[in-house]
Amino acid sequence: MRHSNIARGRIHVAVCNQRCGGEPDVVMACAGDVPTIETCAASWLLQKHVPGIKVRVVNVVDLMTLMFPDKHVHGWTKCRQCAVH
Repeated sequence: MRHSNIARGRIHVAVCNQRCGGEPDVVMACAGDVPTIETCAASWLLQKHVPGIKVRVVNVVDLMTLMFPDKHVHGWTKCRQCAVH
């Protein structure tokens, strides 16, 4: 539920960050059920065919959080957007 509550989050199964440490070489973002599955598959393929690559997958559950509060009721302030990593 934490993933849904913050509207965005990393999909840890598809992320090398925690296992490999450090910043990612590639960040892949998606929104929606099918794009999320495809992005996870692409992450897996990259990690399989490019040894040592660090991939971060970010899934956006509520696209409107990418907007600022003055543009949409679900919008996040710049400070809140920067806090999610």
